[in-house]
Amino acid sequence: LDAKDDLLPVDVANIAWGFAAAGETDRGDLYEALFDRATSLFSEFKPHELANVVWSYAGLDDPEPCRRMWALMFSRPVDVAAIDDVAKSQLQQAYVRLTKDARVTGEIAPLPAPDRAALVASFRETDSSLGSRTQKAVSNALTQIGWDHLDEHYDAESGLSLDMAQLERKTAVEFDGPVHYFANEPWMLTGRSKLKRRLLDLVGWDVVYVDYRDWDAATNKLDCIFDAFRKHGVDPRVARADDFLLKPLPAGESSEEFAALQRYAAARLAPSFAPGGGGESECGPGGFFLDFGPSCGEAAHGGG
Repeated sequence: LDAKDDLLPVDVANIAWGFAAAGETDRGDLYEALFDRATSLFSEFKPHELANVVWSYAGLDDPEPCRRMWALMFSRPVDVAAIDDVAKSQLQQAYVRLTKDARVTGEIAPLPAPDRAALVASFRETDSSLGSRTQKAVSNALTQIGWDHLDEHYDAESGLSLDMAQLERKTAVEFDGPVHYFANEPWMLTGRSKLKRRLLDLVGWDVVYVDYRDWDAATNKLDCIFDAFRKHGVDPRVARADDFLLKPLPAGESSEEFAALQRYAAARLAPSFAPGGGGESECGPGGFFLDFGPSCGEAAHGGG
């Protein structure tokens, strides 16, 4: 960023959001430069612009830059009630990352209880899912195999939503439709989806992800459900499980590798397994489409 000294607050917010939305989680030099510029322009930032940047840093592999950005934002009084729901949702996701990631060692500015409640409520609202017809079909299939669950459960502590959940085991099934992936990189999770998976992992949920392409291609939907549990190394603990869980996985797809990659693909260029195919593909540089949303006069508001 040779021209970083020319950036306005809205530019810093848009650039940070654009790279985070594209899943660029290991660009340390870029995010460090943006942090330096944000520090210089701190007094000029609007609260929602800072929230945008904080959310962008929450998805980084290293949580320390997010902690520093959080500390910068809350180094002055912030009227949480006055910022919009999207910004509050962004801050809640960052707060979960910072308070649950054991690698965070520095101080995290505390929030008053009413502000914490407001962040959780806003995240729950903006993360709410209307549910799809296919998601309901997946839920019905889970019921058929004897996997009792609640639909559209909300984790009260974090505000995270779960498509289908068993509370007593803290195990969930998430149906990933096309919106979870990039249109031009159909096997690559969006930054938002990767961050949600990271947060679910940090708050202790064991999650099985059912990919829409696996579901659409399956002639036997119950087999598809068991395959998803098998690939993620999770025992559904139902009567028919043994017949399915003992099947060998396709070559190159160990449950450990699959689960790690499907959680949040920590490495930016990590190979990802194409659902249903058993093969691998690797995205090279320049394979991202960055939609910065609003015009340069307003910060992109896409982290909620």
